[in-house]
Amino acid sequence: MKRRVLFGVIALMLVLTGLAVIAACASTPKGTTTLKLSDDDYRSAPNGILEIRNSTNFDVAIFVGKVERGAFIGAIRARQARNFDISKIPGLPEKGAFLFRATSMTALNRKGLVGITEEDVLYTGLVAYDLNQPDRRISRDIFGRVDDAQETFIYVANVTKYVLQLRIDSSDGEVVAVLSPGQRNKKIWIKMQEDGLPYRFFPTYVYVNPNTGEMDAFTDEVNKTGPRFEPAPKGSDVQVITFNDPATLPGGRQYNIAFVRLQNDTNGLLSFETAQGMYKKNTRGTVNTRQGNTDVYEIAADTGDAGRTYTNMGVEHDAGHMVFAPPVTLRPGYEYTIVVTNMNGNYQYDYRELGKKSEVEENRINLFNE
Repeated sequence: MKRRVLFGVIALMLVLTGLAVIAACASTPKGTTTLKLSDDDYRSAPNGILEIRNSTNFDVAIFVGKVERGAFIGAIRARQARNFDISKIPGLPEKGAFLFRATSMTALNRKGLVGITEEDVLYTGLVAYDLNQPDRRISRDIFGRVDDAQETFIYVANVTKYVLQLRIDSSDGEVVAVLSPGQRNKKIWIKMQEDGLPYRFFPTYVYVNPNTGEMDAFTDEVNKTGPRFEPAPKGSDVQVITFNDPATLPGGRQYNIAFVRLQNDTNGLLSFETAQGMYKKNTRGTVNTRQGNTDVYEIAADTGDAGRTYTNMGVEHDAGHMVFAPPVTLRPGYEYTIVVTNMNGNYQYDYRELGKKSEVEENRINLFNE
């Protein structure tokens, strides 16, 4: 009997020791865990609807939501792109929005999943999706001048209830950084421009229309012409650049873009151009609108009521280019529809102004895994 009791005690001690070892591994201190990836962690998903292009010179790790939640979905090699099958993300709703965050693989290997934090995030992007439309591919670009050495930065705070996108050079320019609603004291690690000139940022506040799933983007009176900022060296005592709710600023909500709905009723692809060879991406992040589909393009429309006139706006199609004539004038905050048809090789279009974009009453954004 004593021998049986002794064996039972030993067995229990072994089980408890095993649990202790597992717990110790799950709480491994920072700097002692290396995440070992296989080729599968870099491989594109054949049916993935989200494409992320890594324009940097280093490998990146991609997370869905806050990195502290540990939702690592894969990695991307330097200067490459890959597709992600987001339908496999546990708990992801069929329709909605989330922020993906990118860290360097160097940081992730150094700290491990349990040690990585927002301080290590080098780029954030916004994705609005609908899993019921698997043919509607989404594409996002990681800004190429991200500073992985974390030597120069700008200091930003988003005190609004919207997602904040910082674009460069124009109101429809490349997205340099994205901040979640209410995110404060965020260091945006970007390199100095090669010519030494400051960046001109065009802040855009974004929410997703709960009725249509489309993104709405606007700005404010203070920042609609693009203030200039220069990255500061690491360790510098710099002032936080704070972006406030447009409703609290003089002039309230403002627009410096127009919303163009391109409807493709032809039997081929259409690529939207503001001038021949000057392609623009739609809100899904692609330059093409497939046959039978409609995409929204956010196009710079200046800031005055008169808007901006485009003399060579048009589309590229299978047989060449078609310029919309007479010239198209886009007013800030207005919606337009352009329907392109092809009858026996004769491309035609119908262009209409729909009026100023109306504000959704519940104009906020709900983000998965934040």
